[in-house]
Amino acid sequence: MSEDVKHKTNIAAYIVKQFKNRNIFVFLFFVMISSFLWFLNAINKEYDTDMIIPYKFENLPPKANLSKENPSDLIVMINGHGYNLLREKLEHVKLPVVIDFADKEKPIVFHRNENNPLKSYILTKDLIPFLSIRFGANIHVTGVKPDTLFFDLADSHSKKVPVVANPDFSVDPEYIMTGKISTTPDSVFIYGPKHITDTVKYVSCENTNLGVVGESHIRELKLNSISEISFSKSKILLNIPVEKYTETSLETNISTANFPDSLNYQLMPDKVTIFYKVPLSLYDKIDKSNFEAIVNFKEKKNNKIGIEITSVNPYLEITKTNPISIEYILERKK
Repeated sequence: MSEDVKHKTNIAAYIVKQFKNRNIFVFLFFVMISSFLWFLNAINKEYDTDMIIPYKFENLPPKANLSKENPSDLIVMINGHGYNLLREKLEHVKLPVVIDFADKEKPIVFHRNENNPLKSYILTKDLIPFLSIRFGANIHVTGVKPDTLFFDLADSHSKKVPVVANPDFSVDPEYIMTGKISTTPDSVFIYGPKHITDTVKYVSCENTNLGVVGESHIRELKLNSISEISFSKSKILLNIPVEKYTETSLETNISTANFPDSLNYQLMPDKVTIFYKVPLSLYDKIDKSNFEAIVNFKEKKNNKIGIEITSVNPYLEITKTNPISIEYILERKK
């Protein structure tokens, strides 16, 4: 027998002898138990990782086509326990995320490309609600790359139009309007065929009954859709500025109009007290200059003339005057 054969025989005999030794089995058993426990501990921790996910769009707006410059997959940054991430990689790695533009609960906003009106884009952060459903409740989507996806708008035209809001509401009796109703933004870009965009003068908000409004009221409203037209924003913020008020009064002189130049006249009385509601923030800024009290000779009836009160401040509410009319005496000029 050669030396080489003898050496291999001795090694084999040693291995057989070791396997007959109970200690080696105990050692291997504990190695397997330790490895298993280490694995359980590892997959129970939270990790951040990236996954490459294909995507597809459904119900794209008219004339919108996904640009070829976009990647075919999204890089989705996710966070979760190891066992959930492992299961995701094993089970769903090839399933695409479906992005439905008709889903009103997860709106996706088209943004106008300032450099090219025939192109628009969406921000992939708007896709996170779809991705969250795709991954399930146990995995948190923390980000998406790229941050932008581009679309070609075939035969599309853009135009900026104002937003018009006519909500139904009433003001709480303890409050008063302090400004005009406004929207943010006050205008939006519309996109669509030129023969349609040319006819659109404004975009209206949904008709909503806001009920009784107290304090400054901000409400998110949807824009009413227009056939074959898409908007740069699908929702706006409506602002109804109201504020608590106080009631007060002041006295001011009465001016005259259309009295005959050939006669002297005397008003009785020549002053009027105006009672009005004023927002608390304007209380210290209101004086006589905010009101005008006029008696028009052409409006005389039975030697009395009613007093016309106007306010240069539209956010003051005149409640009453004292008196409501005056008498007068006419004398020939000497």
